[in-house]
Amino acid sequence: MSFLYPWILFFLLPLVAYLYQERIDLRQKAHLKWVVLMLLIVALARPIIEYRPTLEEMPVGSVVVALDLSYSMRAKDIKPTRLEASRAIIKEFLSLNPNDKIALIGFTTHALMLSPLTQDHRVVAMALDSLKDEYILTKGTSIHKLLEKVAQFPNESKTLVILSDGGDEALEDETIALARTHNITIIALAMATPQGTSIDSDEGVLRDAQGNIVISRLNPILEHLAKATGGEFITFSDRAARAIHEAIQNLNQAKIIAQQSIQSYYDLYYILVLIAMALLLHAYTTIYLKIITLLALWGVHLHGGVIENYYLTKAHSYFEKGEYNQSIKTLTTLKPSQQSQMLLANSYYKLQAYHKAKALYQSIQTTNPTLKHQLYHNLGNCEAQLHYYDKAKNYYIKALQLSKSPQTWHNLELVTQLQERFNAKLGTTNPTGGASQSNDNEEDSSEKEREEESNEGSSGSGSSTSDTIKLDTKALPSSTPKPISSKAYELINKGYIHEEKPW
Repeated sequence: MSFLYPWILFFLLPLVAYLYQERIDLRQKAHLKWVVLMLLIVALARPIIEYRPTLEEMPVGSVVVALDLSYSMRAKDIKPTRLEASRAIIKEFLSLNPNDKIALIGFTTHALMLSPLTQDHRVVAMALDSLKDEYILTKGTSIHKLLEKVAQFPNESKTLVILSDGGDEALEDETIALARTHNITIIALAMATPQGTSIDSDEGVLRDAQGNIVISRLNPILEHLAKATGGEFITFSDRAARAIHEAIQNLNQAKIIAQQSIQSYYDLYYILVLIAMALLLHAYTTIYLKIITLLALWGVHLHGGVIENYYLTKAHSYFEKGEYNQSIKTLTTLKPSQQSQMLLANSYYKLQAYHKAKALYQSIQTTNPTLKHQLYHNLGNCEAQLHYYDKAKNYYIKALQLSKSPQTWHNLELVTQLQERFNAKLGTTNPTGGASQSNDNEEDSSEKEREEESNEGSSGSGSSTSDTIKLDTKALPSSTPKPISSKAYELINKGYIHEEKPW
């Protein structure tokens, strides 16, 4: 046994000294208040029984996001403005990378750290919200100054995401040399159009010293800089945040797998509090009040459990009726549990919010083989709906290692067919699901093919909140199951060897 706040125990010393000096007999009913006081002091010190710490692995990357804050970002060739669109993209990017450490830098002719590297993305979001258009007065952009700021980060290799129109500076060889010297890989998102537009000002339209209207266009240095550092250049679109996310995934810099030690313990303070309350009842109340008080305390605990079960049943009923938004609204009022989180994830899945569903499935920790099989199966479904067929196959194989479910076999065979069919359409042999393309025509073609595959073969249906979800194969050109590779059979028959560990 140990204490979370052992320093509080020092308050016992003057109390014990006083009791000893006054020769107070704690066995007498009139002096039980001193025992109660000592119990409460020990309870405040939070006595605990520690369990063996567990190690949890999670992929962690470090990304520096740089937002251009120059005056030209007020231009409206990207609606509502370049700056507002950039802020929305960054917020979406934060939601797509929940485990990554992300820093935010604002830059014009100088670079300013708005938020340091942190996994608390609320800090980054608050920094974004604090930016006001009326405070942006600088009419210049310096990529070189930005790189000097990023070079100060301690990481050996750095991933820099730039959201900018490129300003009006020319690309110098020393700028590229600076990026290469400090291993800075740049992913540049073009927040302007090649045609450009004028910029509104307090006087109407921004003009130069000669009175000519200033037209702000996309500066090609962004594309040159991204390619020179081994990064990627991305043009603005509705899926810009996802394109940045996929570009980072495709970088040669592998994410670090961080081992986080999870220390769990059993809290004992409430036992001491209950003993103290019992002593107070014994010393200062009649038997009638003692019974009423104990029944009231027990009733509060029982009442809380009844309410939670009521809302869980209500959410389940909404789910069965297909009212998934109501199910989510009801579940968010409950304290997270395995049952509520599974139902919440299934509801998001039904609403086609596959990323949210996947994150919830991954947050459920269990050593129960049946529940873990369902989690792996449903994670495979999420990856299949997102067209990451390799990841889907891996999850299905893990699920089959735990249970030879016909539904999981069915989905594994289906994903194998979808992957080969998609490969054949693109004419590739080893595609990566969901990979971004820098060429617009290739990207549009790839996305179109994926949408066709999704519409034809990946519609989900489920009968209950705990059942695994079956993918529909009726639209496939052939009803003959695709044979599973011998390697997959080998993995499935090998069995899952780390079942004693949650995830």
